[in-house]
Amino acid sequence: VGLVLAGLIVGLAVNVNLFLTLATYGVMQVVYNLALKKIMFVDVATISLGFALRAAAGAAAIEVQISPWLLLCVFFLCLYLGFIKRLCDIASAEVAGESDWKPVAGYGNRLELNWLLCISATLAVVTYLMYALSEHTYKLFGPRSIGFSLMTPLVLVAVHRFYYRASSGISDSPLAALRHDRVVLVTIVLFAAGTLAILYVPGVGQFLEDVFFLRSDGIGP
Repeated sequence: VGLVLAGLIVGLAVNVNLFLTLATYGVMQVVYNLALKKIMFVDVATISLGFALRAAAGAAAIEVQISPWLLLCVFFLCLYLGFIKRLCDIASAEVAGESDWKPVAGYGNRLELNWLLCISATLAVVTYLMYALSEHTYKLFGPRSIGFSLMTPLVLVAVHRFYYRASSGISDSPLAALRHDRVVLVTIVLFAAGTLAILYVPGVGQFLEDVFFLRSDGIGP
C-alpha cells in the first residue's frame, strides 16, 4: 500500500496524465483481484489492458503522443499470451494427472480456448502487419518500413511455438522459452538482426524501394 501511494505521488509530481493513468491501473487491479479474475475472457482482457496502460503511462511520463499501433500490438499480444497461460495450466494439470483441477475462470473447454487463441493470435499478427504497412510507419522510416512486413513469418513462427509449448504443458513463460527453446531463440535473434539491418544498414531503404517499386508517397507501386 505504501509503495502504491508513493507511486501515485511521484506520478502526480510528474504530470496529471501520468497520475490518472496510474490511478486507473491501480483501481483496475483491485477490481480484477476482487471479481474480474473469475470471469472467462474478461480476466485476460483486463490483464492485457493493464499492459497497454503501462505503455500509456510511459508515454505520459515523457509527454509524447502514444502510437495507437503500440497500444493495439501490446493489447492483442498480451491477450494471446494470457490465453496461452490458461492453456498451459490445463495441459500441465492433465500431464500431472490432476483431472479434478479446474481453472478459476472456467477455461475447461479446450475447443473454446483454442478458438480464443486463434482469434487473439490472428489479431496480434494482423495488427503487427498493418503497422508495418501503415502510412504512419512509412513516414517514420521511409522505404525501410517495408522490411518490417517481410519479417512477419518470424512473428508467426514465434506465435506458433508458444502455442506448441503450452499445449504440450511445457511452459507458458517467455523467459523459459528464451532460455530453453532454440526455435524461439533463433527467431528472436533473427528478428533483432533484421530490425537493426532495416534501420541502420546503408542502402537497405533504396534496395527495398527498387524491389517493391514504392512510390514517393509510400502507398503502393
